[in-house]
Amino acid sequence: MDIQRIVMTGPREVDIAREVLAEDALSPHEVVLRTQYSLISPGTELAHFAGNADLGRHIPEQPYPWFPGYAAVGVVLAAGEEAGVRVGESVLAHTGHQSAVRFDARGRVCVRIPDGVPPHVATMGRLGQVSAVALRACAARAGDWAAVIGLGLVGACAAQLLRAVGLRVIGVDPLPERRALATRRGSARAIDPRDAASVDAAIEASGGGCRLVLECSGQARGVETALALAARHGQVALVGAAWRRDTEVLATDIIRPIFDKFLTLRSGWEWQIPLYGDGADDSVAACTRWVLSCIEDGCLDAQALITDMIAPSGAAEAYRQLLDEPAGRHVEVYLIIQRTGGITVVKITEIRAMKLTKPPRPASAPPRRESWTVTAEVANPMSRYPAVKAHRSLWTPRWSDVWCRVTLEDGTQGLGQTSHGRAVAAVIDDHLGPQLIGQDVLAGERLADMLFRLTKPYGSTGLASYATSAIDLALWDARGKALGQPVYSLLGGPQKDRIFCYVTGNDVDWCKELGFRAFKLACPYGPSDGLEGIKKNVEFVARARDGIGDECELMLDCWMAFDVEYTVRLAEALRPYRLAWMEECLMPEDLDAHVALRERLPWQTLATGEHWYTHVPFQWAVSHRVADILQPDISWCGGLTTCQKIAAAADAGGTRVILHAGGITAFGQHFSYATPSVPWCEYFVGTAPGVPLEDGWALPGMALPRDGWLVPSDAPGFGLDIPREWLTPFDAA
Repeated sequence: MDIQRIVMTGPREVDIAREVLAEDALSPHEVVLRTQYSLISPGTELAHFAGNADLGRHIPEQPYPWFPGYAAVGVVLAAGEEAGVRVGESVLAHTGHQSAVRFDARGRVCVRIPDGVPPHVATMGRLGQVSAVALRACAARAGDWAAVIGLGLVGACAAQLLRAVGLRVIGVDPLPERRALATRRGSARAIDPRDAASVDAAIEASGGGCRLVLECSGQARGVETALALAARHGQVALVGAAWRRDTEVLATDIIRPIFDKFLTLRSGWEWQIPLYGDGADDSVAACTRWVLSCIEDGCLDAQALITDMIAPSGAAEAYRQLLDEPAGRHVEVYLIIQRTGGITVVKITEIRAMKLTKPPRPASAPPRRESWTVTAEVANPMSRYPAVKAHRSLWTPRWSDVWCRVTLEDGTQGLGQTSHGRAVAAVIDDHLGPQLIGQDVLAGERLADMLFRLTKPYGSTGLASYATSAIDLALWDARGKALGQPVYSLLGGPQKDRIFCYVTGNDVDWCKELGFRAFKLACPYGPSDGLEGIKKNVEFVARARDGIGDECELMLDCWMAFDVEYTVRLAEALRPYRLAWMEECLMPEDLDAHVALRERLPWQTLATGEHWYTHVPFQWAVSHRVADILQPDISWCGGLTTCQKIAAAADAGGTRVILHAGGITAFGQHFSYATPSVPWCEYFVGTAPGVPLEDGWALPGMALPRDGWLVPSDAPGFGLDIPREWLTPFDAA
């Protein structure tokens, strides 16, 4: 097997070596691993890169060529019968930066990754394991105080793991960014060791000192601080040793507090316990499994420590930045080299409809009044029928949302989302999903074309389009995660620095308070309300214009409620209020009416498309110039791939695209961020006035607008970080 491997050929010299991996018969304990992600160690690797033994240890007199690497995550391609892992499993192993590796599992840790831990995040289990070894070897009880000296990557993991076992944690680091991160991740205190008053206050707060102190800085001064913070009869474990040779700390500065306070000073060096052991807690492998379980359970937020994912070709620059730009190392910086050797084919192994159950949580602030969504009448296609006229909830279906989960052969999972419950879930599970099993997830156009054609027996629009959308979005999410890139990067990268968001919601005062500068109203009255309805609509729009002033944009959503004649009369009546557009005035299927409306209202900007499905009607709209703004819903129209086709047609025809509800999903955010024909993003506010946006639509990992602007998450895929336990198979829910 041909592989690629990162090699250091001299100080500050990095290359990619091509080698051949032996393919003869495996011994019983051997494993062949295809690497997905590998982890840079800023200690030993940087020392080799710099050619400076003072930065670390294990630097021989002739250190080059040297093949770096600290840990890697990959998929087992082959395994001996006694290797402890199986073909197809995702594992974390102590291997280096190479596209594939063959090794004897008895000599390197190799443990299976839990299903709920993304592969790129699992690499951080290696860092957590370093401190877990020391933690397991020390005696501390839930409720005790503990301190972590040095809040770099190992220390940041250590602080969270100490909290996971019920300890109260004091983080210690001179860098304010690291201290802030520790506080955000649950440390009771975070102090600067140079501030004697802060150290004294921490000792007092902990009742005279900490029962356990983990020294993770690898600095002699750090050991000195650790001994100062330790309580009488306490323990200090050296997770990092004082590698650096230049120090002014005297031996007596270390020995005296140990003697005076009857302290236990012990090594936390991982290599002094077995790799594998008979007991539950007595090995490096057992500690690694525990750390991975903490990541899965959410006790260790390893994702927060990852800031960069790079291709193998960027390794030299990554080492240089870590070595020469210490300002970039203040907080979470750690670099993951992704997929050494690249990707050729990654097959789909499962596609399944899922139901998401988000645990309820109380509002973080009390509402000032009920939301407009509870009380307001909104004109709609059923407004002519009095029994259901008062509120859309009286007739719209009460089906739940549907999520789709795509699983790849390497364990990577992607998520997409749509609407309309059991019917859509059946299309995913019973027909479309099984047809894509075994296909290459990277063949995006092929998969989208298959989905479009597979639905022809029952029609590609309507419910079929919802199912197609969920699958397409999940495929994009999986693709981004497999490549270690945010989806917007797969679309060509950010086209704009940030996205301008307009708000939809009739609580205009609250929306203005949130910082929005463009407002869309849901029109309350339609043709069945006659001339009185037009008058009330004018009064409604006039109040909104008075409330927001002339410097803000104002739009009107008519939600398929009008005919051509009513739209024209209302538009003329509202002309003094300078609407930026009128939206979805007509039934979506009545294409001739769209042509007629354009002819009758040449001066009014018209937007539509929320309830159009597939790319076909949008192409028609561009060629017939019936709309100025196209509004596909990325979760309904066919997914991101369909939106790409719509945007291309719009760009060619001089038409804008503004996704329906594009700001309240990570899917719409990424598409809008990368697409030139998309100038704005819609953000729907349905929470009651006074209740923050965080209590509304937001899912873990999804960006929220601030003062009317938004920047999507840069995590792989769409950046969603949905806990595994929130998702259950739809047919089991």
